[in-house]
Formats: sequence, C-alpha cells, structure tokens
Amino acid sequence: MSRRLFLIVLILTALVLGYVVSKNIFTFEYLNLYYSEISEYIENNYILSITGYVIIYFIVVLFCLPFAWFLTISGAILFGWIMGSILSVIAAGMGACAVFIIAKSIMKSFFKNKIESNEGMYNKFKNEINENAFFYLLSLRLMPVFPFVFINVAPAFFGIKFHIFAIATFVGIIPGSIVYSLLGYGAGEVVFRGRTEALGSLYSSEAVLGLIGLSIMTLVPIIIKKIKYLRRNK
Repeated sequence: MSRRLFLIVLILTALVLGYVVSKNIFTFEYLNLYYSEISEYIENNYILSITGYVIIYFIVVLFCLPFAWFLTISGAILFGWIMGSILSVIAAGMGACAVFIIAKSIMKSFFKNKIESNEGMYNKFKNEINENAFFYLLSLRLMPVFPFVFINVAPAFFGIKFHIFAIATFVGIIPGSIVYSLLGYGAGEVVFRGRTEALGSLYSSEAVLGLIGLSIMTLVPIIIKKIKYLRRNK
C-alpha cells in the first residue's frame, strides 16, 4: 500500500470514527444534560476551555463533520455571543484554510476526482470563479449555494492564491457566525439558563438582533445577483 493511499484510508477511518462518536455528543440534549457541569468547568478553566473549543471546532471542519452549526450555537450559549462569534470564526476559518491546503497538496488527486465527478457543480463553479475569485468566494460564504466542504476544496484546483481564499473565507463567515451566535445566545437564556421569569427573555436584544440579521441574510442572494448583473453590464 502506497503512503498516499495509506494516508487516505487513515483519514477516512478517522472520519467515520469521529462521526460515530460525535453524533451522540454534539446534540442539544447532551448539552442540556451536562450544561451545569460544562459551565462550571469553563468558569474554572476558561483559557483551557476556549482552546479546547477552537481545537474541536477546527477538527470538525477539517474532517468535514456536519456539526459546525451546532458548535457555533453552543459556543454562544457557553461563552456568550461575542466570544462565541470570535471563536467560531477563528476555528472555522482555520479549518477551511487547512482543508484548502490539504486539497492543494497531499490529497490533490483524491479531492480533484471527487470534485470533478459532480460535473454540473464543477462547471458552474469554474465559470464563476474565473470572473472574480475574491468576490465570488466571498459571495459563496455569504450565500452558500454549494456545500461548505465543496467551497473549501474546489478553489484549490483553479489557481486561487491562499491569501485570497483565506481573506474571503474569514470575512465571509463573520455575518453568519454572528447571526447564529445571537440566536443561540438568546435561546440559551431561556432553555439552558432557565430564565423563564418573563417571556420577554425570548425577545432579548440578542435574539432580536439575531432575527434581524437572519432576515437581512435572506436578502443577500438578491443583492449579490444585482451586483453581479451590474458588473457584467458596465
């Protein structure tokens, strides 16, 4: 068995094992069950908890596990929406950049075959990315037409420079991270911290801002299409 094939098998094995283990842990039922213990641990080990959260989030993105959304929301519940947003952006951005580097180097042929097998998605991405790489990548982060994994991998095969990918990624995931952190924090005030003394808790400033942000994000596709139309018809 070649070294590259062995590496691919090892990664796929880790991916399967990671999914099997984490699907029972990364749930709101689990978080609710151990919320008091987790909160106490964070309070007593704040720096270590932050570091652990970022590492776990990074690994989830690196191995393309479908739990990033849960980690964003739970990060806001456990650390507050501001710190949760910052940590999720850092971790998700670093994870995406790591996937990009891996796809461009040691696992290039493996990922390229996977990407090219979806001809329709591949051709659409190819046509758009050649017009304006930074703007298109930024728009995909704001308006996820393609799966998150695809957006992390595909740019590696079109000569996109790392700094362009990194900047577009970090900037593009900020709005979504903030919106979901606000919504998560607002829900956490009621569900996890038991602040049910007033239904007004459901309409906290954080929750309201999150809903407003979510509404604005639904307008992003229309705005982006308009900008692209104006750019093409200058």
